[in-house]
Formats: sequence, C-alpha cells, structure tokens
Amino acid sequence: MSTFTQEPLSVLDQVDEAVNYIKSLQKRLKECEAKKEKLLGRKRSHGCIGKGSDSISSSRSPQIKVHEIGSGLQIFLTIGLEDQFIFYEIIRILHEEGADVKNTTYSVVGDRVFLMVLAEIGEPMLCVGGGRITAKLNNFVYGSHNEEEVLQESWDLIQIHPEIWDFQII
Repeated sequence: MSTFTQEPLSVLDQVDEAVNYIKSLQKRLKECEAKKEKLLGRKRSHGCIGKGSDSISSSRSPQIKVHEIGSGLQIFLTIGLEDQFIFYEIIRILHEEGADVKNTTYSVVGDRVFLMVLAEIGEPMLCVGGGRITAKLNNFVYGSHNEEEVLQESWDLIQIHPEIWDFQII
C-alpha cells in the first residue's frame, strides 16, 4: 500500500492556484448567467454568446401557428430544446381558457422541438371561437401585451349570431 505524500506548496504557488480557481469560477458563473438569461427568454437572439470555444449557442425564436377547425384548435409550436417552459405555458393557457387538450405529439430534430397540440374549445367559448385563445397564445410566444389589449382583440373577433339567442337583437 503506497501513500501519496505531497510537499507543502509555497505561498506563491498557493496564490497561483487560488487565482486559477477564482478565474475558473468566474468563467463558470458567466456561463450559468448566460444560460439563465436564455432560459428566462430575455435573450432570444441569433448567433452565439461568448467567444471561441466558450460560446453557448442560442436557439432561434419560438414559432406558433394556431388553426381553428370547428370547435377544435390545432396548434403547431416550434421551440428550442431548452424552451420546454413555453410548451407548459401553452398548455396552461389552454386550460385557463377552458379548452380541453385532446392530444399532443412532438418530434426532435437537431436543436429544435416540433410540437402539435390538439384541443377542443369548451362550450362557453364556442360563440367567441378560438380568437381569444389564439391571441393569448400569440401574445405569449411573440410578445406580451397587457391584458386589456388582449381582451379588446378578442372582442373584435366575436361574431354575433342572433339565431342562437332566445331573444331578438334590436
């Protein structure tokens, strides 16, 4: 059984090791901050963050397309591998608006995830259609508007069908 003996380091060597350790921690901190920013969605630019081999590639911006088919919604979503929170938020918005998610499928190609969500609009939302939900989903993915603007946009999409009401519209 051999024992490993190490000579004590000189003060200068200890300082050098400490400096190298601090530099490695600073580098790791910068990488973690860049990843945090990317995950929070604040940096959705094309290209790379950093220089040379230390770069962390950023994914392309997410994309969403919503098709209304009768009482159903067909949602196509393209996101980066690290943008799963967008998918979860889409599902949350659908549930919040009373839509029933019937099916989801996905495919991963390189650093992109392609998702399809099939949802059915609840009975109370049929007169409005998918306009309000579509507006909310688009606003979440492409940019936020305040709630008042989203509500106004959804009212603009409402089509009044007097034949479904039990009273005459004057």
